[in-house]
Order: sequence, then structure tokens, then C-alpha cells
Amino acid sequence: PGIDDFLYVGRVAEQKQLFQSYQLASEGHPQVAVIIGEAGIGKTSTAEMFLRRLALQQIPPDIIKGQAHDMGGRIPYQSLTAGLRIRLDKENAPEDLLSDVWLSELTRLFPELLDRYPDLPEPLAGDTEFVRGRLFEAITTFIQSLAEQSPIVLSLEDIQWADLGTLDLLHYL
Repeated sequence: PGIDDFLYVGRVAEQKQLFQSYQLASEGHPQVAVIIGEAGIGKTSTAEMFLRRLALQQIPPDIIKGQAHDMGGRIPYQSLTAGLRIRLDKENAPEDLLSDVWLSELTRLFPELLDRYPDLPEPLAGDTEFVRGRLFEAITTFIQSLAEQSPIVLSLEDIQWADLGTLDLLHYL
């Protein structure tokens, strides 16, 4: 299907920009697209329409969705973990995507991996920055491994509520 078959009425320019960014990304040029505006103007609808249309592509992307929430305590990486967990659970054999070293680092966010792989080594210890860097690299390696199979679209809602750790991870990615 062509882009003109899927334009969201009232958001033609925005949909075209999103599809152009996706096209560039699918050609190996990673992109970041941000939909900004006042509450209630259709940002979520625009994003959802775009994602639904992407799912109809000849080679549909792997869509990983995240959601930040307005909470007082802001849980680190919360806006990404749910979507990444769902994607990780879809893998019959995550060990085919990642070495034990990176799977072990991911247990910091996904301790349930230890149920599947009880023989994983302990994640490396170190100071806070070292540990965080290893986690960021493990997540990046996971996403890159997925991207070798199909294009990846990471969609995050309400990013203004994301914790600083998530924002740092997004910058790293």
C-alpha cells in the first residue's frame, strides 16, 4: 500500500512526515520523530493511525510500545520495560539473539529471564555508571538484534512523564 492510501484526515502533513521518516529508517538511516502539541489535539490518534498502517506494510516493522505515566516517584525505565518485556517474551529463544553476557545484564530489568535461563552468569558489578552503561548496551544490543530480523519502531506515549534514566537511555539509543 502507498502512503496516500493511509492518510489520516486532518493530519496529512504529519502522516507524510512519519511515513518519510519510516522509509528512511527502513533504508538503514535511523530516525526520531516526535509528535508534540497541546492536550487533546490528536497526537495519540495520529500515532496510532500511523502504527496501524505500518502493520499493513508488505514487511511490517516490529512495533515496541511504551508509555510513561505521571507518577510522583517515576520508576526508572518504566516507560520502556513493558514494551521490551512483551517483545522479549515473544522470542522463543532469546539466547539466539543475545549472548549470555547480555542476557545476564538484561536480568537487571527482567529478572524473569532467570526462570528461563537459571545458569546465566551474574551481571557484572561496578559503580553506578558502569552498571548503567552495561544495561544500556544490553538493551541496545537486544534492539539491534531485533532490527536485523525486521525494521523496529519504538513508540513512546507521554514521554514528558518519563524518568531521567529513560531519557538517558533514549539518548544512548
